[in-house]
This record gives sequence, structure tokens and C-alpha cells, in this order.
Amino acid sequence: MTSLAVLNLAYNNFSGEIPHSLGSLTNLKALYIRQNSFSGMLPSFSQCQQLQILDLGGNTLTGSVPAWIGTDLLNSRILSMRFNRLHGSIPSIICQLQFLQILDLLTNGLSGKIPHCFNNFTLLYQDNNSGKPMEFIVQGFYRKFPRRYLYIGDLLVQWKNQEAEYKNPLLYLKTIDLSSNELVGGVPEEIAEMRGLKSLNLSRNDLNGTVVERIGQMKMLESLDMSRNQLSGVIPQGLANLTFLSVLDLSNNHLSGRIPSSTQLQSFDRSSYSDNVQLCGPPLQECPGYAPPSPLIDYGSNNNP
Repeated sequence: MTSLAVLNLAYNNFSGEIPHSLGSLTNLKALYIRQNSFSGMLPSFSQCQQLQILDLGGNTLTGSVPAWIGTDLLNSRILSMRFNRLHGSIPSIICQLQFLQILDLLTNGLSGKIPHCFNNFTLLYQDNNSGKPMEFIVQGFYRKFPRRYLYIGDLLVQWKNQEAEYKNPLLYLKTIDLSSNELVGGVPEEIAEMRGLKSLNLSRNDLNGTVVERIGQMKMLESLDMSRNQLSGVIPQGLANLTFLSVLDLSNNHLSGRIPSSTQLQSFDRSSYSDNVQLCGPPLQECPGYAPPSPLIDYGSNNNP
């Protein structure tokens, strides 16, 4: 089956290891095996250099995130390995995937630090509003005659705290989800350079340091979840500049100081900031001793003092 372009085995009850022979499908563009019971380590797909979508979520795969993804799958646009049993660190070599729009490593056992090179994801660096369609022209037969078909893919993803299946997600979604792992260290400042990113979820790790100071550059961000970490320091004023932000969760950290004043940040529920003992200001209780600034009065240049 050397001409096979799309293989969709999702939502079955397949078990055992993923056959190594799949790595010989050199024309494969999309592989969906999510929501099965595949186990063991991922075989090499180094020969599948046209592969754009690798959807492995919802299995019990073990081992680490393979380095060959970053060296050989340079056309990758979707990499979903969510809900598996992967361990080890996130290899910085995956930053070579310039066309990547969706990186989903939710709920594994990944450890180590977040690579500082995520700003190399070129499509996430660009702040244009849409991506390219996720469509493939595949060969088929109709009444024994060859025919070309348009295959439109889908993806299961968590978007704005809701898990749903999206048809043609690359038209809109630009997401990174590293939540529910064992990641440590600070949040790299380079993340703020991903101006096209729409959803960032780093929750339920062991990250420390501060919220990225330049986060206000991420103008397209609609959902930000950094809850249940060890983050400290103040909330950057730039967060108030994210006018598309509709989901925010900074709860269960060690943040302090006053929440910046803006229509945007005060519109979120108290739960977005809860369990930060030293954090204050609306929508939480007001900071002790806080007095609002006095309005400036312009008496005009023609008036006597």
C-alpha cells in the first residue's frame, strides 16, 4: 500500500504495539490512531517525510518524545500525543518544525524544562488570524474507475476548557498544551514571541519563576491557563492588553501584588485568581491600604492659579 496517504484507525479497540511496517508508508500524510489501546514505544516514521498529522492521543504509549520528529517530519502541522505514558524531557529538536500549529502533549509523565526555542515555530510566530485548510487529495475508485477525493481531517483537542472534536482545525486553532505533566523550571521568555498563538495551557506542572513579562505581545491569545504551578511575583501589566482573551486561569500559584486594572482582567471570575494568598485587587478583595489615584485636573492655561 505504498500510495496510502491517509490512515484513520481512530476510535477502535486496537491493542498491542503499533506495527513497525507503518513506518514504510513513504507517501503517508496523515495518521490517526487516537482513542485505542496501543502500547509500547512508537516505531520510527523517519521515512514518512510527507507526514503532516500525527495523532496518537488516548493510548498507553511509553518511551520518550522521539528526536526524529524534529529531524525528519519537517512538514508536521499537528503533533498530538496527549493522554499517553510518555516520559523524559521535550526534545528541543522539535523546534525545527516550522509549520507546526498544534502541539498537544497533555497528560503524560514528561519532565525537565520547557525548551527555549518555541519561538522557532514560524506559523505560531506569525499573527495572521487563520491557517491553511487541512485537506488532502487522495486516490480512490468509483465503479472500477480511478477517482480523486478530497479528505478533510479532524482533531480532538481541548479548547477554552472544553474538549471537542474539530473539523479542519488548522483553519483556526493554533495551540500548545503541555498541561498535566511534571515540567519544572521557569516559563521561557521566548514564548511571548509566539504572537499568533491562540491557546496556551501550562497548567498542572511544577513550573516556577514569574509570568512572562512580555506576555502582552501575544495579541491573538484567547485562552491562557497557568494554574496549579509554583509561579510567583506580580501579574504583568501587559496581560491587560490581550483584548481577545476570554479564558484565564492563574489560580493555585504564589502570585502576589495587585491585579492590574483593566476592563479585561476585572471581567474574569474570582476563581481565575484564587489560591494566590498574596494576590489582591478586584475581582478579589482590595489590597490593604490601597487608594485609587487622584484624577488629574486641567485648569487651562488661561486661568489664574
